[in-house]
Amino acid sequence: MIDKKEQKTEPKNDIALLPQYSLRHILLIWAAAAIPMGILGWGVAPALAHLSQTPVLVRLAVLTIGLVWQFLLVMILLYREAGNLRWSTIRQRLWLTAPRSPRTGTPRARLWWWLVPLILLIAIYDLGLGGSVDHLWVSVFPFLAAPSGSDLSTILATPQAQAQLAGAWNVWGSLS
Repeated sequence: MIDKKEQKTEPKNDIALLPQYSLRHILLIWAAAAIPMGILGWGVAPALAHLSQTPVLVRLAVLTIGLVWQFLLVMILLYREAGNLRWSTIRQRLWLTAPRSPRTGTPRARLWWWLVPLILLIAIYDLGLGGSVDHLWVSVFPFLAAPSGSDLSTILATPQAQAQLAGAWNVWGSLS
């Protein structure tokens, strides 16, 4: 017979407890993900963009390489933690499951509705407030301004870019 006190101390869901990393380990993982993206986005991409006829595509390709690196880093960390890369392990470790009630620990698909206001806020920001907030942000922190030639909407609005992209469905597919 299981004591009621013991029952309450057990985890409320079937997710295995993950080991807690030390602060040093967390900072090393963060550096392994962030530093290469910073170097690629702020150093390599602008340097290569000046040498190309299509700087937007060069920037997109360089940043895609950085995202591939981040994916590989996640897979390496998952393999080191779990010992395999089966879908069931990846799903459990990356929390790709239905949201759970914080009180009961049971899966509740109804909690997905919390995303609707978030999606609406993101749409409002992107469609209206984004430019104003970005302008304010850069006026307060000028060193965070995007590198010249990296604003995709400005570049795609030029007649030269539109002429290059006419009929280039492979490029449009990669941008969407």
